[in-house]
Amino acid sequence: MTHGGTIRAAVAHAMQTEPVMALAVTVDNLTLTRLDHIAEGIFQGQGGVWRVAGVNLPPVGTGTN
Repeated sequence: MTHGGTIRAAVAHAMQTEPVMALAVTVDNLTLTRLDHIAEGIFQGQGGVWRVAGVNLPPVGTGTN
């Protein structure tokens, strides 16, 4: 669990945008954000890339999946 500002910053970094663009990301309370780091395949040896797999996802087991 972390502050919405930290999540916004991580999403902006993953999307390779300017930090000010993080303000456009809405982070709802009690939701999940999933960021995946991909370092294999064609990205192997290049430091990898980030993928934003989801923002404001419902928690697992809430019956909303």
